[in-house]
Amino acid sequence: MPQQHINLGTQSDGIDGDTNRVAWQKAEANFSELYAYTPDVSTFKNRIINGSFDYWQRGTSFSSGGYSADRFLLQQTGTTIGASRQTFATGQSAVPDNPSCYMRCAVTSVAGAGNSGYLAQRIESVAALAGKRVTVSFYAKADAARRIALEATQMFGSGGSASVNGIGVTSFNLTSGWQKFYATFDIPALGNSTIGPNGDDFLQIALWMDAGSNFNARTNSLGQQSGTFDFAQIQLETGDVATSFDVRPQAIEQQLCNRYCYAFKAAIGTGIGVGTQHSSTNTFVPLPLPTAMRTSPSMRSLGSPIRWSGAASSTSDPSLGVINPGLVCLIFSVSGGTQWSSGYAASIGGSLNLVMEAEL
Repeated sequence: MPQQHINLGTQSDGIDGDTNRVAWQKAEANFSELYAYTPDVSTFKNRIINGSFDYWQRGTSFSSGGYSADRFLLQQTGTTIGASRQTFATGQSAVPDNPSCYMRCAVTSVAGAGNSGYLAQRIESVAALAGKRVTVSFYAKADAARRIALEATQMFGSGGSASVNGIGVTSFNLTSGWQKFYATFDIPALGNSTIGPNGDDFLQIALWMDAGSNFNARTNSLGQQSGTFDFAQIQLETGDVATSFDVRPQAIEQQLCNRYCYAFKAAIGTGIGVGTQHSSTNTFVPLPLPTAMRTSPSMRSLGSPIRWSGAASSTSDPSLGVINPGLVCLIFSVSGGTQWSSGYAASIGGSLNLVMEAEL
C-alpha cells in the first residue's frame, strides 16, 4: 500500500483539509502496515540453525538415524528413517526466497507400539525460550496425502529434572505440493526445575512422521506410516506471528553450524595438518578449529583412513586429544622415525572427511 498523506488544507484553520476521522484513518492505515512488516526486518530471529538445509558436513545421504544435515537429528526406534539433500529447481516459486536445498526423509515404518521416527533439532539451553510464546514455521510436502505432528520437549540435561514432553503438539496434513505450516504455543517456564550442571540441556523441536501408540499423547495419535517427506525453511522464533524466513549471511550460518560440527575434508594424499614426532611411538598433529565448539568434541572418520606421513609410519587412525574447545590434536601411534622429526596427517585410498562433533 502506498503511504497515505493527511490533507492539511490550504487555509490556516484547515477547514478545507481532511476531517479528524479521515486523518486518523490514514494514520492508522500507515501504522498498521508498518507494524505488519516490522517482524520481518528482525535479524537473527530464527533459533533453528541451518533451517534452509544448506550445510551437510557429514555427507548428503543417510540410510538410518543419527545426525544428518548440520544440526538435524534423525531419531528412529524400530522404524528406519533415512535422509538426503535435495536441490530446488532454479526459479521455482513454491518456496520463497530462492532456497537452494531441502531435506527429504524416507520412512520405512515397522509396526510396534514403541516404534517411531522423527526429525529434530536441539536448541542449546533449555532456559533460552522458557516462559515465552513461540512460533514454529516450515514448508513441507510428501509423496502422498500424509499427516505429521510437531512437538517441543524441554530437556534439563544430565543431573537435571525429568524432561517435559508434549509441548505445543500440533498436527499438519501434507499433500504432494509445497505448503507453509505454522504453530504457535507457549514454552513452559522453568519454575522449580533443576538444570543439570553439564551444559547438555536443550529445547527440542521434533517433526514426527511415524509414531506407535505409546506416543499418542505426544503426536495427536499420529499413527504409523511409511512414506517420503520433504522439509524446507524451518524456523523457530519468539512471538505469535510466523514471519518470513530469516536468511542469514552464509558465513554466519556456517559459523553457527561449526559450534556443533566441523569436518576436515581433503583429497587423497592432501595433508590437513603438520606435526611432530614427540617420541619413538607417538606423533602429534595440532588442528585449530574455525570456532570454539560447544564442548570438547569427539571425532569420527567418515571418509578414507587417515595416516601419519613422515619418517615414521602408522597403521591405524589417530586418537583425538582436546586441548581446548577451539584446538584439537591428532595423536598417531607410529613405529620408526626419530624424535622431533616432522610430518603431516593425510588420507590414504580416497578423500578425507574427519568430523569433529559437539552435538547435544
